[in-house]
Amino acid sequence: MALVCPSQGIDATNTNPCAQFQLNILGAVAEFERELITGRVNAGITAAKQRGVRLGRPIKTARYAEQVREFVQEGLSAADQHRAKRQDGLFRKEQREKNFRDGG
Repeated sequence: MALVCPSQGIDATNTNPCAQFQLNILGAVAEFERELITGRVNAGITAAKQRGVRLGRPIKTARYAEQVREFVQEGLSAADQHRAKRQDGLFRKEQREKNFRDGG
């Protein structure tokens, strides 16, 4: 496969004796740039952690922890808890997906 960029003076065809050299230089520059990006990203993550930022997906259980405690104190089983949450509308997404699958 040949790479020719006349505006930048790059000719990596088989007829050019410097083709392999040019491609190696371009590859090295690309690898160097990728390493710089990785270093900046890692530095940003480290700085965010030092500031106390919590990274990653939010924990879903925290949202329902208080309600689950109430259900446990009331002595409800897991199935009863699920039904109560469904009645309270806590599983709206699940219900929308079911309606979508059912065509409604």
